Amino acid sequence: MRKAAFLAFVIIATTTLHAQQFKAGTYGQTDQFVTDFLRQVKSKDARSVKLGNIKGSPYFNEDFIEGKVIYNNEPQDQVAFLRYNAFSDEIEMTPHQYQFKSDQAIVKNTSISCLIGDEKFIYLPYKDKASEIVKMGYLIEMYKGKQFNVFFNKTKVYMDPVQARTGLERSFPARFVDDETYYYNIDGGTPQELKLYKSKLKEIFDNKERYNSYIRKHKRTKNNTDQWVIDLFNYMDQ
Repeated sequence: MRKAAFLAFVIIATTTLHAQQFKAGTYGQTDQFVTDFLRQVKSKDARSVKLGNIKGSPYFNEDFIEGKVIYNNEPQDQVAFLRYNAFSDEIEMTPHQYQFKSDQAIVKNTSISCLIGDEKFIYLPYKDKASEIVKMGYLIEMYKGKQFNVFFNKTKVYMDPVQARTGLERSFPARFVDDETYYYNIDGGTPQELKLYKSKLKEIFDNKERYNSYIRKHKRTKNNTDQWVIDLFNYMDQ
């Protein structure tokens, strides 16, 4: 039933695929329908970047990992092998784990999230950290509480090659640069950048004494930042 509901949603959302011709209960046809749909929604980067000429990778993990597609908070039964393309901000899918490329991607919709390993990718609006303009994209859910939610965004930014103008300067090849940012929201609002300075964190919480108590007892380091942030918001959510 969950799978049928997910497929029904896909059909309703995609008029170009002639949803009215779909017949629930025809298992083979529904699987083929999903495959065709995913192939058609695969986005291409407009700049036509040739990956062979770029240092680095558009992926943090190039392997496809067994995962789950979640529709309206309900995990679907169909097994999928997924990986996150951090450059194009899309989740690629393949029916075969040991595959290097895929022309399929999960449709971007706020009702659909994906579990890749132990990371839950949620497609939602959030404030861009540079412009503060609200945009759509994938965030990884780190903490979900009563009042606060914390997310993590990891992307790959393409940098053009730089040619040295003098012998004192360095040349740089075209490359991908890691960009990682924490986000948070309050009472379901639009997520915004979470700046980890003590003074900025303190502004988030009404109970300043409780915040100060946590800061005194728990030291943040480079290696424990993720858990430190989760523990902080969990502590302040109580």
